[in-house]
Amino acid sequence: MTRGDIVQSMLDLFEAPSYLEIGVDHGLTFNSVVAQHKYAVDPDFKFGTHDMEIAGRSVLHFALTSDAYFAGPCASRVLDVAFIDGLHTFEQTLRDLLNVQAHLQRHGVIVIDDVNPSSFHASLPDVGEAFRVRDYQARYHPEMANNLDWMGDVYKLVFFIQTFMQSWTYATVDETRGQLVMWPAVRPVPAVGGRSFAQVSNLGYRDVVFDQAAFNFQPLADIVAQVRAAMPGQP
Repeated sequence: MTRGDIVQSMLDLFEAPSYLEIGVDHGLTFNSVVAQHKYAVDPDFKFGTHDMEIAGRSVLHFALTSDAYFAGPCASRVLDVAFIDGLHTFEQTLRDLLNVQAHLQRHGVIVIDDVNPSSFHASLPDVGEAFRVRDYQARYHPEMANNLDWMGDVYKLVFFIQTFMQSWTYATVDETRGQLVMWPAVRPVPAVGGRSFAQVSNLGYRDVVFDQAAFNFQPLADIVAQVRAAMPGQP
């Protein structure tokens, strides 16, 4: 299962979806999904981009940081689905999440990448520091030398959503264990975390390992069913 499969399963819930992707890089996900309107935001695209607006469909690329995009007039578009895969830090991903939320239609869906780091070095927010730690570990575990995983501390966002965004329900896709899907549906009080913002900010890889329950891993099919049930007109 790919990131594109996850995103497409959300897009397919809408008749003529409008889609935003933050952090497009080589375009593997963005170019694989089908939507009525597709908007790509990345300061440094790693592929040749070609904008298109024809017959009510559009594919547009914005060579900007996400902050610059949301500060401009193009951000006024209303979105059905957004995929956040930008800079792998808690602070920036939180800004992206709040900005996306402000432009999402009432029953829109957000997918966030890299929420479950695969190792200690992959959980560090500074990419240079992450690979220095990896190289040190490779002295004793040579198989790690070519490990390019880097998710940063995006995992903190899971605990932020759990504690501070009660009006949203979320789950992490079990098949990939790295992508979180969130949709507007109020969670009961027992499902709300009790951490302060300072505590969330100070979480570390140990908390990822010992509080996997917070990620709410579920099969993608179950997540799709829940998102569909929360949409208007559903019984």
